Amino acid sequence: MKRWFDRLLGRLPFLSRLSPDLLSGVGLLLSLAVYYFLSLGMIAPSILALSAALLFDVLDGVAARAQGRASEEGWVVDIAVDRVSEALISLALSRLVVLVVAFNVALSLYSFMTRRHLIIPVRQVLLFALVAYYALGSGGLHLLLDGFLFRM
Repeated sequence: MKRWFDRLLGRLPFLSRLSPDLLSGVGLLLSLAVYYFLSLGMIAPSILALSAALLFDVLDGVAARAQGRASEEGWVVDIAVDRVSEALISLALSRLVVLVVAFNVALSLYSFMTRRHLIIPVRQVLLFALVAYYALGSGGLHLLLDGFLFRM
């Protein structure tokens, strides 16, 4: 998967000039926007901000590899930024989501210790759930998602 992204996105000229750390920081700021929109119940803007945050999460790794700056330290920073992003977003959601994020932190520590990438793609799952919640509008599945995302 990374090679496909690298071939497609690594050719973008601006990626060779942007710091991967800057791209990670922008993604983290976008996670604050997701938190803000979710805390106000604004689902559509939170979907857009989360999509943008995930895009920047992809671009930081592509930029690092395109610039020859990929390293184990960068991998650790990327994992840490991802977990902070999830934690920020989860503060606007249910306790169930917070527990999943806490479990993901434990998986990240395990990943670091064993050098095996084992995580739950929490933000990607949240994006899917928010899009479904927004698209359904009402009905049984909408209420079920409302309970999992906002009430539990």
